[in-house]
Amino acid sequence: MFLSRYRQTLLNLESGMGANNAVDICQTEDGYIWIASYSGLLRYDGTSFTRFSDGTNGYTAQSARRLFIDRSGRLWIGTNDNGLFVMEGSRFRRMTDSAHGAFNSVRAIAQDEKGDIYVGTSGGIAVVVNGGLERVALGGHDSESILDIACGAGGCVWAATRGGDILILRGGRLKKVITPNELGGYKARCLFYRSPGRMLAGLSSGNILLIRDEDDLTDAKFIATPKFENVNSLYEDAEGRLWVCSDSGIAFFDKNMRFNRVSGALLSDSVENIFQDYEGQFWLGSSRHGLLYLSKKIFMDVGFALLMPRSVVNAVLPVDEKLYIGTDDGLFIADPNYKLEENLLTAALRGKRVRNIMRDSNGNIWISTNSELGLVCLKKSGGTVRLGKYAGMPSENVRLTVELKNGDIAAGTNGGAAIIRGGNVVRSYGAKEGLANRMVLSICEDAKDNIYLGTDGGGIFVIENGVIKRNITKGNGLDSNVILRMLYDNENGGVWVSTGNRIYFLTKEGWVHSINTPVPISSGVYDIKHGPHGKIMLISDSGIHITDRAELLSGGATKWKSFVRRDGLSGSVTPNSWNNFDSRGRFYLCCTEGLYSINPDAVRISNAPPKIAVNKITVDGKAYENPKTLKLPSSAKRLTIDLAVLSYANPDYDVGEYMLKGFDENSNTAGRQELRNVSYTNLPGGKYTFVFTAKNADGLECDKPIKVAISKQKTLSEEPLAILYLLLLGLFLFFLLMQRFSRGRWRALRRRYDELHGATAQTLAAIAGAVDAKDRYARGHSSRVAEYATALGRALGLSEEALDKLYYAALLHDIGKMGIPDSILNKPGKLTPEEYNVMKSHAERGGIILRDVTLIDEIKSGAAFHHERYDGKGYGRGLKGEEIPYVARIICVADALDAMATKHAYRDAQDLPHIISEIESNAGSQFDPAIAAVAARLLKSGELTLFSDSYSGEPSPGAV
Repeated sequence: MFLSRYRQTLLNLESGMGANNAVDICQTEDGYIWIASYSGLLRYDGTSFTRFSDGTNGYTAQSARRLFIDRSGRLWIGTNDNGLFVMEGSRFRRMTDSAHGAFNSVRAIAQDEKGDIYVGTSGGIAVVVNGGLERVALGGHDSESILDIACGAGGCVWAATRGGDILILRGGRLKKVITPNELGGYKARCLFYRSPGRMLAGLSSGNILLIRDEDDLTDAKFIATPKFENVNSLYEDAEGRLWVCSDSGIAFFDKNMRFNRVSGALLSDSVENIFQDYEGQFWLGSSRHGLLYLSKKIFMDVGFALLMPRSVVNAVLPVDEKLYIGTDDGLFIADPNYKLEENLLTAALRGKRVRNIMRDSNGNIWISTNSELGLVCLKKSGGTVRLGKYAGMPSENVRLTVELKNGDIAAGTNGGAAIIRGGNVVRSYGAKEGLANRMVLSICEDAKDNIYLGTDGGGIFVIENGVIKRNITKGNGLDSNVILRMLYDNENGGVWVSTGNRIYFLTKEGWVHSINTPVPISSGVYDIKHGPHGKIMLISDSGIHITDRAELLSGGATKWKSFVRRDGLSGSVTPNSWNNFDSRGRFYLCCTEGLYSINPDAVRISNAPPKIAVNKITVDGKAYENPKTLKLPSSAKRLTIDLAVLSYANPDYDVGEYMLKGFDENSNTAGRQELRNVSYTNLPGGKYTFVFTAKNADGLECDKPIKVAISKQKTLSEEPLAILYLLLLGLFLFFLLMQRFSRGRWRALRRRYDELHGATAQTLAAIAGAVDAKDRYARGHSSRVAEYATALGRALGLSEEALDKLYYAALLHDIGKMGIPDSILNKPGKLTPEEYNVMKSHAERGGIILRDVTLIDEIKSGAAFHHERYDGKGYGRGLKGEEIPYVARIICVADALDAMATKHAYRDAQDLPHIISEIESNAGSQFDPAIAAVAARLLKSGELTLFSDSYSGEPSPGAV
């Protein structure tokens, strides 16, 4: 019964755990599951295992034997070969051994009321003092091998020895020894303190000894555990159950100390321990078979609880406190305690296919069979009535029965329909009565007493006043004439219809209204039910889908709540099955591999917010465990973040949300597997904050997000001050000489001005050349764009001063590429989406580099906005039309001219007619139409000559 509500997952060597044994289990406050195994210490995050051994994070042992979490939340690890370790932060520290190796094999750890840590080892008992293990004097028992330790009230420390004795210490001194003779001849194997003032000892016999007073064993009580041998551990869960782990399996005592053996577990022997995590799920460890995880299912496996043979279930009917279950192998009846009943009826129906079970208003139960028994009525008063062809039934292959409002019973068969009154067939419908297709799959009745017969290929036949008057088929708007299910809707006065893959609503006026069902229905809707709170339930092959009835009818966007296979169903829903609610709101679902139940109005797995973790961040192959801050060198290329949602209740529904602030524009959502490998490549230098949060299966969000501060050192090319210094130096020289112009004669002034103008142009050209040299795909590009832009500006009527400013702006339009990493700028392969976003940022970077140059405003405008489009679809700020600075609109055309006129490795330079055609066809979309018209005119007239003999080298996949 217990396991019917849990999904079992066995973790071992084959499933990636790395071991076939789990001798102890615990969970730290951060949410990780820890497993002690002979293969080392293992940490589990719900997706993968991390193994600690041979010095990993300071853990220098080959194995782990015992785990313990003290009241401060620290994890203590007892090993089989290297003593005791404690975990502090993400590192492990070994306790020194004053006994020179006698305490190397640790079997038990406990903490007393004062906070002292006691350790049971193969060489006696030790206590932790100042980071080391000091021996506890036990007289003649000093070197006893200890199996378990428990700390009780009053400062007592209890220990079970390998010889079967129980040692009781008080104040650090041995007070009493209880021998196996005093334990009924059995050896003590484990201890568990259960407040108030009760110590439990698990014995080799499988029984438990309850000790209330260590000084008076006459008050001790033996508690039987039938058919159990060698109790290995005792554990009390959050619900007050006392669990018993033994070599014979697992069991528990409920709050009333009733013994319940757990049957059907994948671990049936050598169970060492059990543990309940913060979400209420259970973990069991075996010394031979690995780790068993019991996760609470949304669905209860009723068939498992009843120990029913696996069979196709076709119908279920809750009657009072019993369950009537119709299967391909007969009828099963279950009592309130989930025990199967046997009687004359179940014996008569054994091996018969039971299709439908219905209870009428008089308390009679009608059982439809596909057998020679036909329709069987179990009378409320006792006894049964059988109705077959001899009694007027159209066929003995009966599919369903429905009670009509007048108390009659309508039956659907493979040979037609019948009306039963007072236990007798009073009317039947077949071909003679107008029922062209006699295989009746469903029946319903509307408010006007009209009866609807849904058939297997003939559509819907409507009986009015006892006569078939209408036939609703594909010609009326249905997609199929196979009618799997119908349900009358009192509130809306119509009939819900399922043809399999489509749902329809027959209005009271007779119209067929198609319903959109955007839920995962792959092989048909098998059943339609009225759900709680005015909802409608569609039962498909994959499970249950619930939505608002009114919203579904209106055709608007509906919100669906689905319960499907991953929630605990082991098979598909049985086609055309009959499913029902009981009086407590629990819904019973018929499946091809058994019967399941769910309360759709009260589904909740865990009330605990999920715990989350950044397992590690890997930078170019070097891993950093659980970092809080991270500093990256400028050479760092790839950053991979391993995230975990440490929620184990129903992990398929866990959703994580993360964002690298300073790089990501929006947050990203991902499932559990995708969170394992969040990658960023070639981040620009700067400061970032990585933020991670998550929600569990119930939609509960973690208490607070995790934030990791990440900083990356900038490269020289990312330092705008260096570039700005060169630019300002040239401008300073320009204006310094301008002052000297006023002191000389005009001719000398003009000559020096020209020299200075040339020097300034040469300085800016040198900077532009440095930009082009950085990008091996763009040699000479900046100077050519400057020439084309000046020619366009002159044709547009700009003044000489304005032309100078335009020239300089065009010359430096790609200066932002100084801030793009070489690995992206010169990457030979295709850029990733993240790299392409970095590449596009060169326009914004250019504006930032030149933002402090106020003497020539056009310079920064050309750099920042030359990739804007006239229609607003460019990048930068998404400016459109005349929102884009005039200089940037001119440079946009000039930039495009050079791109088309230049030869690339992946294509030749475009010919002049093609270039003119491209300019004209993109006028008004990419280009300012007035500037495009001038460019086309200059090209046609030959006033503008393009440099077409250049070769830019290899193609640039990331060119923007």
